[in-house]
Amino acid sequence: MLVVNSLKCNNHMVIFNYIVGEKMKKIIMGAALAASLLSTQVIADTGVYVGADFQAVKYDTGISNLTGTAKLDEKDSGYKLLVGYNFTKNFGVEAHYADFGEASISGNAGDRFTIDGSTLQFNQTGKITVGAKSIGLAAVGRTELGSDFGAFIKAGLHKAELEYGVAAATASASSTDSKTKVFGAIGIDYAITPQFLVSTELNMYKFEDGDLTGVSLGLRYKF
Repeated sequence: MLVVNSLKCNNHMVIFNYIVGEKMKKIIMGAALAASLLSTQVIADTGVYVGADFQAVKYDTGISNLTGTAKLDEKDSGYKLLVGYNFTKNFGVEAHYADFGEASISGNAGDRFTIDGSTLQFNQTGKITVGAKSIGLAAVGRTELGSDFGAFIKAGLHKAELEYGVAAATASASSTDSKTKVFGAIGIDYAITPQFLVSTELNMYKFEDGDLTGVSLGLRYKF
């Protein structure tokens, strides 16, 4: 009888050890999985990313009081290429190159317009253009709005380059001027996948002869 009881006790102990052992395995595997997911999330929130944007741009030329057939066009489209690095999920830096197209005014002989308080007149049919480009570096602050959405703000300095051109039937000329100016942006993005994001932002760039604002839509890829 004692032997039987002893065997029963031993069997209970074996079963108990088996159950505890299986539970411990599950706990350990769960902890390992959680650590793996946490590690993956950290990697996704930091590191290098690249992007490309399409931009709808509006120039502030300061031109007004057009007469005759003079025509002013202050809207154009452009693009931006960028590369950035996230130090944490909330802070990073970003460098860009952007081409903003151009603004123009055209007219015929006798047409007038006002700029910076001065009235100018076309003495023949012609077109005046100003194009803008930018190379810049910004600090980027970011916050999460949910599992897939995020909001960000950018502020930095850029090399603001303006290209002026004059074209007429009898002559043409061009010149370039560049200054270091400030720029900024606010926007939101959406994670399509852990690596790909779609982003939209409102940009404001300071230039020597005025401000340039634009709305951009683009893609980001995180390595």
